[in-house]
Amino acid sequence: MLNVFIGLPKTGTTFIQQRLHALAAPMRNQGVHVFRGRPNYNDLYLLFSPEPEKEHDNVRKGLTSRDAAEARNRTIVREFRSELDSWRAGPFRTGVLSGEALGLLSPEGAVELHSMLAEYADAINIIVFTRNPIDFATSFAQELIKGGSTIAREEKWPSLPCYARRIGGFAEAFGRDNITVVDYDHASKQHGGILRRALQVMGLPPAVDEDEPAGTRPNASLSMNAVRILSRINEIYPVIGVPEPKLVGRKTIIDLLSKIGGDKFSMPPHWRKMVKNLSLDDCIWLRDVFGIDYTSFDISRLHSKTVDIPEIFLDDLANIIYEASCKVEVFISDSLRFRSEAAAHRGDVDSVAMLQRSLQMILS
Repeated sequence: MLNVFIGLPKTGTTFIQQRLHALAAPMRNQGVHVFRGRPNYNDLYLLFSPEPEKEHDNVRKGLTSRDAAEARNRTIVREFRSELDSWRAGPFRTGVLSGEALGLLSPEGAVELHSMLAEYADAINIIVFTRNPIDFATSFAQELIKGGSTIAREEKWPSLPCYARRIGGFAEAFGRDNITVVDYDHASKQHGGILRRALQVMGLPPAVDEDEPAGTRPNASLSMNAVRILSRINEIYPVIGVPEPKLVGRKTIIDLLSKIGGDKFSMPPHWRKMVKNLSLDDCIWLRDVFGIDYTSFDISRLHSKTVDIPEIFLDDLANIIYEASCKVEVFISDSLRFRSEAAAHRGDVDSVAMLQRSLQMILS
């Protein structure tokens, strides 16, 4: 049996694949081969793209000609088939492969993937976690804002889970009975969480995750305050749609913002209602085909979040954090003092105190 995680964004796939990769040695003792090349075979989807030179991952690497993209594909195929050969030749009863980007494949791409894997595996289990569309779209919006988008842009163009398009092609290519769909929302609340559930659907005992370390998962949520500041940074210092975006220091910006407290990020009520309505047909499809029902998800339980930082200070805070990320001579404390003195000179004493309180969350 070959278990293949095709992922849907923001459903814990990164966390699962990193833990499975870390557990590769004890799992081998149980006859399970975790593909050891790397935790995530995301680049596999390039093999099945009709125009690989136009895919973002190749464009980012400068491989914008068909010859360059196909040369990379030949390397991917060679390395991946070597991994498949090692799995088939070994004393393993099952294999585990994760490739989040495989969930982006077209129906035709899913058929091609099936043809390749069927050369090595008699049985294939496609595993995908799903999430209610409001939480999915909210989490996806935050991730895009981390990458340079803005709250205003994500409010206008929400990212939807598109269950039928992403999963339906795999159901046709691999067969409905070979697709395992797991409700992320339910699994995350159970003992052992999504990792324990992933092991269960692969028919593996839970004992191998007993050493799971405490701590937050990757891609932990930022606070509402932090995302508002980050969105403003992206407006003042854009990295999307500019010829030479400044990407150095982005990690520092996120690290600083992660220290800001307050309620977790959420989008406004009208946006949640829009996402629910836009996703209704997909939710009906998922319910009818796989029995996971998000059609009655109650958006009224998602209350508006508290905002502690006044709008008037967003520019100041955005500039202070951006300056700190650039490692220039104006450090956070100096920036705060300069802006506070300017406000005091205007006689705006209340603003000075409020700005200082806002920065205390960052400096603590």
